[in-house]
Amino acid sequence: HPDRAVIVVTHDSRVYHFADTIAHMDDGKILRTEKFN
Repeated sequence: HPDRAVIVVTHDSRVYHFADTIAHMDDGKILRTEKFN
């Protein structure tokens, strides 16, 4: 649904394929983001 968002915080790479966008963080700061189709 385009009007919904789910935020998952994990170190488990098995869930990455569910994401539209992944934000890589270090010490509470976003270092970079990746967007997927």
